[in-house]
Amino acid sequence: MPNVVPYLILIVLSICALTIVFLRSKQFVTLVWFLAFAGLIYIFEFIILVLFQSYTYYPKLIDNAYWDSMFGAFVSNFCAVPVAGITVVTFRLRFRWFILLSLFFTGVEWFFITIDIYKHNWWRLPYTTVFLICFFWLSRVWANQTARGSRLIRYFSLLLFSLSLCDSLAFGMALAGISQYHIGWFANPTRDDILVRFIFILTTSIILSTTIYRTNAIRWIIIAIAATLALQIILLATGIMRIYISLWLFYPIFIACHCLIAWLLVKSNHALLQQKRHA
Repeated sequence: MPNVVPYLILIVLSICALTIVFLRSKQFVTLVWFLAFAGLIYIFEFIILVLFQSYTYYPKLIDNAYWDSMFGAFVSNFCAVPVAGITVVTFRLRFRWFILLSLFFTGVEWFFITIDIYKHNWWRLPYTTVFLICFFWLSRVWANQTARGSRLIRYFSLLLFSLSLCDSLAFGMALAGISQYHIGWFANPTRDDILVRFIFILTTSIILSTTIYRTNAIRWIIIAIAATLALQIILLATGIMRIYISLWLFYPIFIACHCLIAWLLVKSNHALLQQKRHA
């Protein structure tokens, strides 16, 4: 069996579960929470996977071994675990479900190890169980605090929502060979690329989410998008970033995508505020 098949099965199961969740919820805030949870998991995996090299994925779908491992991480970050988190929130699952879901994912992880499509470096299975229980508990608290009107949770929901979207855009551009980053902090050029991308998308997300958290005024949103564009130009001018398509094509794509992200952030902010009114 090709290595990628179990990963694809996990993606299909996640899509099915997410479809059920959306049919049950029928609220835009469900998408906001889902992507916020994905952003939270992304930060966690960036720290333990990219910075501290905790484990390695082997889907063998992409020729570049490091990007191949990142695809495996994407299945976890953007599919399986955030879907489980939003399922906990939507169906108001209790603590026993936190344990059952955590044990299920730990079992999946063990299975991936046994069939040699995933390897631990210093990570251990009990860590997965404990951290997932904490994540599911945090998911419930996150939704409850949103309903109570917590400004801090609303801000971080917008930030992580933006981070998730910007990361997906950056990941797609990297796989398409559109752009590359290099700063020389890591010997592995792909790992170095991912580090700089993370810093850039985090900065971009902070600019956009902070602006839209404070105001919906179009002029300020335009200024925020212009600031992210200026940052991109600086990276290009200093040689930290390289673009492998025409700039006349790249910049319209970049601006259009970030305008879409900004529009989704405005809708997300409104949806989070609506949760407080309906609480």
